[in-house]
Amino acid sequence: MEDLKFVTADKMVNDDFSSTFNKGFQMNINGFRISVQYGPGNYVNSDIRYSEDNPLNHEIWSSSLAEIAIWDKDGSLFEYEDGLMNSDVIGHLNSNTVARIISVLVHNQPEDDVRPAIAQIVEASY
Repeated sequence: MEDLKFVTADKMVNDDFSSTFNKGFQMNINGFRISVQYGPGNYVNSDIRYSEDNPLNHEIWSSSLAEIAIWDKDGSLFEYEDGLMNSDVIGHLNSNTVARIISVLVHNQPEDDVRPAIAQIVEASY
């Protein structure tokens, strides 16, 4: 399975919503694009992360944790420096944390630096 953190902006779907291999989704929000992934190969619990089970073989695939990646209006992948990691993907997030991060994207403009707010949300979740 392709790990979306290595997908370049030119391969991203431009529609407002897209699904990825029955293990995640992407959506456009206010000029940003967020990817929420929760299957094998993603930074979730180790039972799923290292599973060889194919999510496409299931009607419903689920996880209690997800990873996110965010692209800006220019298609550049954000990098996070929040004291916990320096990465373009933030993993091991519960649904409340992902919802809070989506809220930051909803309430900001593409030119705003949302990374400090997102880092604060992530740090508070651990």
